[in-house]
Amino acid sequence: MSLPAPDLALAEVLATIRAERGLSREALAFRSRTMPRTVVQIEGAEIVPRWDTVRRLARGLDVTLAELGDAVERREAAIRTGAGEGPVV
Repeated sequence: MSLPAPDLALAEVLATIRAERGLSREALAFRSRTMPRTVVQIEGAEIVPRWDTVRRLARGLDVTLAELGDAVERREAAIRTGAGEGPVV
């Protein structure tokens, strides 16, 4: 059994929303009660975050899990079809 691969769509969407909110990675980490390195690793698609971490990040970004999930699904669809450049949010 292999480990799950990091989610590129989640990484891109988190980075995009964070930038739109004018937050640094450190500020998001503080607001999310997580470590700055964790934010860097998730946005870099280096790790697969735990569910509680995703929930805290959504709260730190002031978005609902549904909004985050919808944005990730749209980005995944764009990645699959090769449509557009950059994250879809």
